[in-house]
Amino acid sequence: MRKQMLILAIFVLYLSCCRQQERQIMSSSNFYQTEIINQFETIISDEPEIAVTDERDWREYIDNYDPKLVKLFEVEGNYTNSGNRELLVFYQKKNTMMIEGEKRDFIDLIYCFILDSINEKVLLIHKIPEYQTTPPFLGEINIDKDPMEELGRDVTWLGHRIGCIGDFNQNGKEELYLFSAYAIGIDPYFYEFNDTEFVRITDNHYGFARIIGIDKDNKILHFGRTSKARSLGNFSLIWNVENQRYELLTEEP
Repeated sequence: MRKQMLILAIFVLYLSCCRQQERQIMSSSNFYQTEIINQFETIISDEPEIAVTDERDWREYIDNYDPKLVKLFEVEGNYTNSGNRELLVFYQKKNTMMIEGEKRDFIDLIYCFILDSINEKVLLIHKIPEYQTTPPFLGEINIDKDPMEELGRDVTWLGHRIGCIGDFNQNGKEELYLFSAYAIGIDPYFYEFNDTEFVRITDNHYGFARIIGIDKDNKILHFGRTSKARSLGNFSLIWNVENQRYELLTEEP
């Protein structure tokens, strides 16, 4: 009898171990499945949003793209060289429009919308990364008179220039020469489409800088610093055709 009880106990223990191992295998399988899904989502998150399934016409789609956003203005251009109509659209988040009971102006997000071949629907959407700005109104914090005409046509917001758009580097796509204004200075943010997404086209981030001169023939941009709090001098960037970006040429001590 005792021998039978011992055999039964061993059998129950064996079943328990098998079930525990099965649960571990299933848990491991679920973990790896989740990891694969996460990796896939990470990969596709870098792809442009495809809007061809939306039934709205392009105007309604862009004007009401996101219920959390308000459209500020748009600029048509040739940003990706798609051959279709392309619109660069600037938005403000609704939750930044009123702060402490006062109306505030702010550019929070920029998207490039590409229409279909017959200009009825939005075909693709590309986000412009990182860029935000307050209005360039405060004291010297504006670039209205900076010598930027050779970069392209002005981008204006609330009656002031915030940058230029044009194919200054002459590679068939228009670059975005935008400036972000803050209380203590102006930062340049330059972008171009690299056949996949919009990317920054300076070799580093150059804070507190505005354009003070342009060498069109050699594709050189001269900058002056906009904050006395920084112990950095003026500098120049030159377009590197091979690397497709602006790189530091000279810098004053």
